[in-house]
Amino acid sequence: MPAQTDYQLEVKINRLKYEIDPETAFVFSCDRRVLEYAGVTELKNDEEYFAYSPGSPIAISFGDLPETAQKKLWQKVKASEQRGRSGPLAIDLPVDAWLAIRKAEALHIDAATAEVSFVYGAVGDPYGVLPPDEHDVVGRQYFARSPESDVWVSFDDLTEATCEELQERHKAALSFMKTVLINGRLFPLPPGA
Repeated sequence: MPAQTDYQLEVKINRLKYEIDPETAFVFSCDRRVLEYAGVTELKNDEEYFAYSPGSPIAISFGDLPETAQKKLWQKVKASEQRGRSGPLAIDLPVDAWLAIRKAEALHIDAATAEVSFVYGAVGDPYGVLPPDEHDVVGRQYFARSPESDVWVSFDDLTEATCEELQERHKAALSFMKTVLINGRLFPLPPGA
């Protein structure tokens, strides 16, 4: 099979931008440190939002999408935040009490009906409750919640059986993005990001 020319790759990328359906697209945010490690240098924010179609190996920055898709995806992000998720997680209680609620909620999550999501954050601090450290390792943090709940629970707090079932049921939503598109350029994400 002959290698793709730059023109063919550009056509494929432009097609991907218009194929993203805001209703079915998966959305995630990525910390600036992960993107800088991947070689992205022209960042305006500490966090960048991406969307990708189920099964696609390429996630596209909101800024690279058509304006109508951007608007609908931002509405999706805002709706998620209004349902109890600000940034990755909102903390409005003392940390010990807040964490205890998540541990209790973990016992009630049914993998057959749970919603899943992920964010990029410090690996040793999935909820982001510890002070940031320049030596933090940044990676994906996976979360689940019951459909009727506003409480997102780290996979770290779920039973091993529940985690395995969630990973199996939600392969597409949790699949690893190999490449991101920012400012019209493709960047491979580092292994383990």
